[in-house]
Amino acid sequence: MTCPAAGGLIVAVLLLLGVTVDLTTGEAADAELARLVRLAKRDAGDPLLGSALLFNAVGGGRAGALFQALRADPAFASSRGGAAFLTDLAGAVGLSTDAGSITDLVAVLLAGAGADDAEIDHTALHRLGDQLTMAGTPLAAVVHASRAESLRTAFAAFLHASAALAVAAPHPPAARARATRALAFASIAEVRDLLRGLLTEVTPPAVQRAAVAALAAHSEPAVGDLLVAGLATLGSGARADAVVALLSRPTWTSVLLTALAERRVPAAALDLNQRHVLFDHPDPDLATRARTLLGTAISSDRGEVVERYAQALGALKGDPARGAGVFARSCRLCHDPHGVANLIGPDLRGSDRGTGALLANIIDPSRDVQGGFAACTVATRDGRLLTGLLIDENPDAVTLRLPGGSQPTVPRGNISQVRLGTRSLMPDGLETVIPPAAMADLIAYLQQLAGP
Repeated sequence: MTCPAAGGLIVAVLLLLGVTVDLTTGEAADAELARLVRLAKRDAGDPLLGSALLFNAVGGGRAGALFQALRADPAFASSRGGAAFLTDLAGAVGLSTDAGSITDLVAVLLAGAGADDAEIDHTALHRLGDQLTMAGTPLAAVVHASRAESLRTAFAAFLHASAALAVAAPHPPAARARATRALAFASIAEVRDLLRGLLTEVTPPAVQRAAVAALAAHSEPAVGDLLVAGLATLGSGARADAVVALLSRPTWTSVLLTALAERRVPAAALDLNQRHVLFDHPDPDLATRARTLLGTAISSDRGEVVERYAQALGALKGDPARGAGVFARSCRLCHDPHGVANLIGPDLRGSDRGTGALLANIIDPSRDVQGGFAACTVATRDGRLLTGLLIDENPDAVTLRLPGGSQPTVPRGNISQVRLGTRSLMPDGLETVIPPAAMADLIAYLQQLAGP
């Protein structure tokens, strides 16, 4: 990222203060919007100026009009930076919780949702909906409270069309998945049976994952039973998503633990990260149940495990090519080998390359937790649990980075507890899935990342 010129910084400061760049007295609203459009097309890719534009558009009640104007430019809307800005604009509107701005933007997004190139409209709608969910106010509740009958009618028609497309097998899986994901905005009573029917072996993987995401957006206890029942028929990606969802609400987690105890769900359905989320659960009863069911295979004496592996590695020569496969299976969710993606693990290229140091970091990750990489758990007032890295904390909201790279921002008004731990997000127990020979390969690969 390059530092913006002094003029750009002045523009950003003025925008952040809600001051227009051209201070012409009595300027028309359409001229103000045109200026924001010009600035967005020029500066949306700059983090500072882009944030300033979002602040100004949302604070000035122009977010819906700005989205519509920028969306009308195919080159901007289809560009990586343009699509990211439009999605961030929708998230900023959701974070504002201003009903007028939200309904204005929803009207714009619903109008574009039926177009052939509607991917950005759906993406923005979900970003808006997800942010409102984090605020404890579902999108449907905002729409239904609107006095605009036309908006309520359009929203109902959108959900009806989405439900029809979700189960229309002749249509491409991507279109069906997009429609299925939109059912997150319907009531669970309206879509329970439809979504249950999509958690089957014959459903395309993308549609399965969308069905899990739609179910996870609801809060009713019965969703936990639906997700647990689906674990037996879902593909690997959707099954992993379902487990993540089941860990996000204590009532659903209890359903999962009961299924584990009754052997309706195999213990192998949970990876090491998920097991440790359970072991450190804020609810002591759930944590105890999890440790009883899942905790016996991992040694608490991490030093002994490090020493045992160190002795074994002395007689082994690792293969970096095989190690890349080990990394992909066991590390890729949290670490980017090239340091590009914003994941929850540190950049491995800057770590100590010695075999002993790498082994200790892998086997005993909480021995030396780097600053900013301790686990943080946020409990929301509507019963959700989020565990990840603390990215930002201010008087208004808390932002976490979760495994996989998503970054939800939770307004303070919907937070019941923030707990910053002392242990690494990286779990103990990798020796249970990486035997000594594979560990030698993994370490050889990590040492190769930094080059000679």
